[in-house]
Amino acid sequence: MAITVDGKAVRPRIKKSYELLAFLATRHRHAAGKDALLEALFEGRQDDCPVAYLRQAIRQLRQVLPSEAIESGARNINMTTHVALTNDSERFRSLVTQAARLRGEDRSPPSPQHCL
Repeated sequence: MAITVDGKAVRPRIKKSYELLAFLATRHRHAAGKDALLEALFEGRQDDCPVAYLRQAIRQLRQVLPSEAIESGARNINMTTHVALTNDSERFRSLVTQAARLRGEDRSPPSPQHCL
């Protein structure tokens, strides 16, 4: 997974930061409750260690993303609405939807001579 901010690759120091961002990218409104994050990222463990590690993952994302990109409250974490968050699966789904709308010759695959 790669994280790009304003055209530059950024790298949080811990893997869970990538997993956290990937999870938020798949959620409606790019938001999740902390219980759902603990379930997804730490197999539901709720003891002190996963909770502390989740805090570290959030902190690492805050260090590499724009300062206002992540909001966290007592129970929820979300990406703010002015942040454009995209991922490959969303792009793929969008392209498939666009292709499904094509009709007639526009829907035909290119001829082999165009594939070279």
